[in-house]
Amino acid sequence: MKRSFILFVMVFLLIGCQEKVKTTTACVGVEQGILVNQELVAIDDRITSAVITNTYPFELYQIDNKNESQVKLLVDSLEDQLYMDKFEGYQCEISQDSTGITVKVEVDYVLADMNKLREIGLISGSSDEVSLKLTVNNLEKVGLSCHNN
Repeated sequence: MKRSFILFVMVFLLIGCQEKVKTTTACVGVEQGILVNQELVAIDDRITSAVITNTYPFELYQIDNKNESQVKLLVDSLEDQLYMDKFEGYQCEISQDSTGITVKVEVDYVLADMNKLREIGLISGSSDEVSLKLTVNNLEKVGLSCHNN
């Protein structure tokens, strides 16, 4: 009886004390001419945060970067498609340089309201956890290359 109790305690400690594995996965590529870079931080299979950076090259839209009205039209178009208001766990910024416009979205899935993320189209499904494995599979299906850092 004493031996089975000790065995039970040892198994419980081994299972209960397993350290969770934190990984950072980078997914990069070009999707429809847009340069895509996603950095996903996960604990085990649950993504806890993400930085999504998309660069829209001026040449893709046949825009002269010196033509302010053309650049403004592209920026306005992107702002119309994106959720620009900041809330806890979410922010979106747009910047530009001589080659294009960059949209950077930062999400903390632990802090953010998951229903709000669904509402703005950043996540789908009913789960309050975002799977690293499923996300990487979906990103690779659209042609991005993913690797752990």
